[in-house]
Amino acid sequence: MLGMVDRTSPVPLYYQIAQALRERIKKGEWLPGHRVPPEHELTQEFGVSRHTIRQALASLERDGLIYRQAGLGTFVRSEKYSYPLSFLQGFTEQMEERGLKPSSRVLTLQKRLPEPFLRSSLALPVGREVYELKRLRLANCEPIALETMFLPVTLVPGLEQKDLEKISIYRFVEDDLGLKIIGATQTIEAERPPEDVARFLGLPVDGLTLRMKNVTYLENMRPLCFVDCYYRADRYIFTVSMPRRKTV
Repeated sequence: MLGMVDRTSPVPLYYQIAQALRERIKKGEWLPGHRVPPEHELTQEFGVSRHTIRQALASLERDGLIYRQAGLGTFVRSEKYSYPLSFLQGFTEQMEERGLKPSSRVLTLQKRLPEPFLRSSLALPVGREVYELKRLRLANCEPIALETMFLPVTLVPGLEQKDLEKISIYRFVEDDLGLKIIGATQTIEAERPPEDVARFLGLPVDGLTLRMKNVTYLENMRPLCFVDCYYRADRYIFTVSMPRRKTV
């Protein structure tokens, strides 16, 4: 059936088409993972130019509804992942709780001396080394976050001997080392990521991330780690439960 567009309407054609395609996703006609028809098929269906179709698809991509894979085509995204901020969980725990398969790609693991900001955040004396662990975090093989974690070397002995593409750091600390994690402080900001971060996450040049910085604490408020993590804003949302506080 020929897609309907109203050429007498002041609404741009690309926007009308984008809305029609959104409806297909919303109604479940196109399910997550569905391959979007090629541009030439959509130009025939809607009777418009390829440029107009590209504008419509770009609109859906900006909204996080579809994504492109080089050489394979364009596909409908899954729903966004929700991370509640009312309690502390690691990435592995978050994904498993949602029935997803978490995995990681280790990009960097090295020992080094921390700069003053890191040393202060981790309450370390001068000369004490940290592990710098950078991992691409995936859910069902899809890149979701790029995480850099800094941990005092003396707190996590043997870290480099672990399979860091599979294990949860929080579980390693609690189950293997017998330490108790009590909580964290976090800040979250919306940011356009650096070019290398966008590339790892598969984001377009104008893509957005939610950048979370986190200091996790053990008992007696001893810092365990400092985490700097870029989450894909088109795949992730943070939710907060807030009790009412009435002012007098």
